Amino acid sequence: MSTQNEVGPKGQLVMGIVFVIGSLVVIGIAVSAMLGSSREREAITWPQVQGVVMASGSERFRDNVTHGRNWVPYVQYSYHVDGNDYSGDTYRFFPATYEGLFKNEAEKRGEQYRPGGGLQVRVNPDDPSDSVIVALPARGKGSSYIAIGVSCLGLLIGLALARGGLKGMRAGA
Repeated sequence: MSTQNEVGPKGQLVMGIVFVIGSLVVIGIAVSAMLGSSREREAITWPQVQGVVMASGSERFRDNVTHGRNWVPYVQYSYHVDGNDYSGDTYRFFPATYEGLFKNEAEKRGEQYRPGGGLQVRVNPDDPSDSVIVALPARGKGSSYIAIGVSCLGLLIGLALARGGLKGMRAGA
């Protein structure tokens, strides 16, 4: 009786595929976190107008199995463009960047905008009803670069495992 644990060619192929898919998913998430949304990057160039805060605080964004409930700042505001009144409540276009934000931190950010107080609103020049308060440039954080590097290594390992599994299956056929 052998004590050696052998996966076999099919198992090796499956493990390779899992490594490849998992690595690609992590790379996609890391790149997305680094770049933010395209609307967020575009909004940096939008003109700013003076707005008035109507309400502020925080709201639940989603529940996360790992971190529990996630919260984002909430700010409702009004503004005036070309003789027309508009209102909005978009704090950021890419709220996933707040993943893991606890309620207290989201409330602190939202409460920086006191009802009745002024704020700068970025307004889409093509559609004045489209607005946002916070627009950030594309950014890269060390953890995103590390995730991409480790995922590329996982991708190479997955491809090697899949290739070995395919060779083993052909040799056994």
